[in-house]
Amino acid sequence: EPDHKPLIEQLLNIQNRLFNIGSLFACPEDRLGMVPPFEERWVSELEQAIDTMDSSLSPLKNFILPSGHISSVYCHLARTVCRRCERHSIPLLQVESLALSFRYLNRLSDYFFALARYLNHLNNVSDNEWKK
Repeated sequence: EPDHKPLIEQLLNIQNRLFNIGSLFACPEDRLGMVPPFEERWVSELEQAIDTMDSSLSPLKNFILPSGHISSVYCHLARTVCRRCERHSIPLLQVESLALSFRYLNRLSDYFFALARYLNHLNNVSDNEWKK
């Protein structure tokens, strides 16, 4: 069984940041100063985690199906929920102070895609390519 402790720590950090985003999105614009600010480094941390996972994976040449190890399947599900949240958040992009949170959601869906592939890799399960 692979050691998932670093991944669990990442996911706990992500949950905390999603609570930050939720409070920012729920707060009236004139009270945003009362909510803890969203930090640019959180987006960078996601990008770094994606790069780290991708470095141990073979490059994709085709689309893959959301399948494989159960942990990977749950990551694909989280990715689709994240994309839906991103689409529903588009009207909030007009609030300049929320743009970074929106960027985080965008990168988060990429993180879940990389994590799904990485978990398949750790569990010795191949990605299933889409057959046209």
